[in-house]
Amino acid sequence: MIRKSKNESILGNRTQKPALKSGFTLIELLVVIAIIALLMAIVMPALRKVKNQAKAMVCATRVRQLTMGTLLYADDHEGLLFPVIDAKFEYWYYKIAPYLSAREFADSSNANAGDSSGAMEVLRCPATKDPDPRTSNSGSAVYTWDFVDTKGSFGMNMWLTPKGNWSEPPNIAAEDQDNFFARISEANGRVPVYSDAAWVGSWPYSESLVPQAWELESDTLSLDHSPAAFMKRFCLDRHSRAVNIGFVDGSTEKIKLEKLWMLRWSKNFGPREVELPR
Repeated sequence: MIRKSKNESILGNRTQKPALKSGFTLIELLVVIAIIALLMAIVMPALRKVKNQAKAMVCATRVRQLTMGTLLYADDHEGLLFPVIDAKFEYWYYKIAPYLSAREFADSSNANAGDSSGAMEVLRCPATKDPDPRTSNSGSAVYTWDFVDTKGSFGMNMWLTPKGNWSEPPNIAAEDQDNFFARISEANGRVPVYSDAAWVGSWPYSESLVPQAWELESDTLSLDHSPAAFMKRFCLDRHSRAVNIGFVDGSTEKIKLEKLWMLRWSKNFGPREVELPR
């Protein structure tokens, strides 16, 4: 009979423990998923806010570039700005392109002239995009306008352009002709030049109507060519119920929508307090 050694006897009597299983239980996985979802819910709004603020800053920079280009043009033309002529190579963004290092944009011999996705991307606010499909030439708070072979997000204060297709009677009534600034030098520093806009330009009147709630919330804006609707082209909820505006003094400022009626858009603009719908 073979006798087991003491060590063998001890090892032989030892109870074998089952190996531990690795991984999470279902409850633990659900808890982890719930924690991740909670963190995302907390972080995402903050990230979205930072992203929107960054877009607004780029937008303000582009408005300032457009404004400075226009002031340089006026300086070269004895304070006079270009007439409003609805034709390619004649509209305001073609006229100021050479002052923004984008001469090819306004070069009629260039096959890509008028393409705002290149050097003249300055015409676009990064908070806007091209609609797909495009059902209207006008823009909105979130969409670009499309006019004279170009797309953009900003509009000009047309009271600075007293000549052209749309600035003279009958489009602007004879009794309103003295609203125009004959030269940009006649405008004080706080006169707007460019703003976030749903169209290429506008002639705001003090009596212009305040947008209704559904108009501020809508992704589309139908163009109304009556003086009562002209301010609506600038009154867009693009940057948290505010727009970026470039002024004659070269400055740029984010203006709350209800304050648009307090700016001096024309020589005879009478500021007034308005209240926007919530």
